[in-house]
Amino acid sequence: MPVDFRPAQTTDAHDIARFFQLTSEGMADYIWSKLAEPGQALLSVGASRYAREQGDFSYKNCLMATSEGCVIGMMHSYALRANPDGPVETDPVLAPYSDMEIPNTLYISSLALDEAWRSQGLGVQFLRHAQQRAEDAGLEGLCLIDYAENHGARRFYERHGFRIVKTCQIIAHPMLRVTGEAFLMYRPLHDVLEKNSMNKQLTVFRELDIQPLRDLPFFEEVLEGSPHTLTSKYYHDEQQGRICGEWEASTGAWRIDYKVWEFCHVLSGRCVIELEGCAPVTLAAGDTFIIEPGARGKWTVLEDMKKNFVILLPAN
Repeated sequence: MPVDFRPAQTTDAHDIARFFQLTSEGMADYIWSKLAEPGQALLSVGASRYAREQGDFSYKNCLMATSEGCVIGMMHSYALRANPDGPVETDPVLAPYSDMEIPNTLYISSLALDEAWRSQGLGVQFLRHAQQRAEDAGLEGLCLIDYAENHGARRFYERHGFRIVKTCQIIAHPMLRVTGEAFLMYRPLHDVLEKNSMNKQLTVFRELDIQPLRDLPFFEEVLEGSPHTLTSKYYHDEQQGRICGEWEASTGAWRIDYKVWEFCHVLSGRCVIELEGCAPVTLAAGDTFIIEPGARGKWTVLEDMKKNFVILLPAN
């Protein structure tokens, strides 16, 4: 079924609040509880908040996804500007987030889809709308806050160019469904790597200044040890779904569930890949191999290893 994207209307306020409840892991309810009148339902507080005509938290900063007239998704975003004279946050639960901002960026405070509509490329389309909005406003990039426990969302944003630039500790509260760390993630509108890679027919990697990213991708389930990775993305063509670079990993083992096609050439070290229903395969320096989408099993690094890789992302 076709999906349409349109600016939100006042009548969308209830759906906007519903999606905030879906994605905020209890934070929206916590904030609304501070604003609620005695006996007022929290969803009603949220709907009233987003029915406003003015302010950052207005329906006017929302984009809705609809199918056959029904709302199936929503993105809320607004521009962050430097405000050195702004009020100091004193609420103990909210205070850690007070400096989790990047001025002159478009802040995506919520991007949500009903469960039946996930994994269909709609999140990417929302990001394209956010990119266009940021460009139209003369902003420098996109940013958002994600929780460390939300592994799927983190992998999605990292696949599409976001990186973690700051962390804070979540203050535990009975209304919150997460603990641990929160991540501030950022994607510049015009990344230097993208310019160097995309505007030339020949890219020489030694000419690029690449900063490795730690623990990308995140291990969905560590099985042995405490492995860590460093990933240097030499080339990332988001439109064509192509990534290549260098990857390092320390000893340990984790579960794999491949959603992408990957070509690998081992530069150093040694690992064992054991796919479901297959005998273990040991790979060492000089070996070249390909992993297909759908491959599941266990990856064990026996000796700290390094490999070059090329990844082809799925169309959506």
